[in-house]
Amino acid sequence: MAQSATVSRSPAAKSPLAGLTSYATRILVLGVGAMRLRARNRRAARILAEMTPEQLADIGLTRHDLAASIRAESQGDFTRELARRARLNAQSGLR
Repeated sequence: MAQSATVSRSPAAKSPLAGLTSYATRILVLGVGAMRLRARNRRAARILAEMTPEQLADIGLTRHDLAASIRAESQGDFTRELARRARLNAQSGLR
């Protein structure tokens, strides 16, 4: 009677696709995160766009700050630019 041979893989004998699969998974997770951030930013932009100039002034922004920051969104997260503009406005005493 013939014995069946069992082959066990050692941790060092990974599939050549394991690294590629891991890389693809990381890229997918990062892409989903970026999509969620853009969706959140669009909601924030919509809410800010509906505010009156007085309401924007209460949080240290102007309508111009909002428009300029949204235009710059392609370069990154526009909320960071809004925060920077609000800080600058507060330092210069503008409302």
